[in-house]
Amino acid sequence: LDFFKHFIDSEMINVMVTENNRHYLFVTKNLTHPLSQRLKSWVDTNADEMYLFIGVFMLFALNSRTSIDAHWSTDPLLYSPIYSEIMPRDRFQLLLRMLHFVDNEIEQTDRLAKINNIFDIFKKNLSKKFYPYEKVCIDESLMLFKGRLLFRQYIPSKASRFGIKMFVICDCRTGYILDVIIYTGSTTKYASTEDPDLGVGAKVVMTLMSPYLNCGHKLYVDNWYTSPKLFQLLHDKKTNAV
Repeated sequence: LDFFKHFIDSEMINVMVTENNRHYLFVTKNLTHPLSQRLKSWVDTNADEMYLFIGVFMLFALNSRTSIDAHWSTDPLLYSPIYSEIMPRDRFQLLLRMLHFVDNEIEQTDRLAKINNIFDIFKKNLSKKFYPYEKVCIDESLMLFKGRLLFRQYIPSKASRFGIKMFVICDCRTGYILDVIIYTGSTTKYASTEDPDLGVGAKVVMTLMSPYLNCGHKLYVDNWYTSPKLFQLLHDKKTNAV
């Protein structure tokens, strides 16, 4: 748990607690019909309960079921008493309904506005807790997602094919993820560069490599990112590229 809290830290949990409780007030204020019995049972959540809530999600990945309800099933073929010991099913589903990371009443234009609050904290924790060895690698990754999303990608060469595209920088020796850029199309944010004519691939590299320039690292990328201009720029900043 101590190790886990290095990444999902108290700052992230406090954001979740604050916004979940705020979202309940938002939902009840904007309802056009009487409160359901489940909504009436709401009590404000806290940090300890949020850690349990995340823990249940991690258990879901280890115990596949066809629905959320099935994890709390008393059927002898499905019964897993651990879920009921952690929290009741109705409470879990109520927390899931209220799960929020930002105030809905604040107007947002960023496509990642709903998650930026905690995602920025999480990325900061990734880079803060581990400094890479000499060799690092940048590549794209596709996280499976089949829901409705404006910036969902289709990449037939990937195992998932449909999903959210991310650019990831990793330490080569350990595979540790140091930073991530979620690709949202033309609105994707990159760090400002000295050369405005650099292509998207080069901008991705310079954004992810910015904390590690002038330190003698070796960067490995595939041909989508590669260009003479980029490699010369990296070389000028004491960074080798392959």
